[in-house]
Amino acid sequence: MNRMSTAYFQNLIESIETLLIEDQDYLFDLIRKRRIEKRILNYKIRLPVF
Repeated sequence: MNRMSTAYFQNLIESIETLLIEDQDYLFDLIRKRRIEKRILNYKIRLPVF
């Protein structure tokens, strides 16, 4: 990871830390759900169609 992307992620983390804990939890729940949905979609795409 280069310095630019490290700085980007540090800024992102600092921005998230300014949120209320409840809002951080909500954000992380949304991210988790989106990742799960993406995995399910990717799995369905790989299934053979008969």
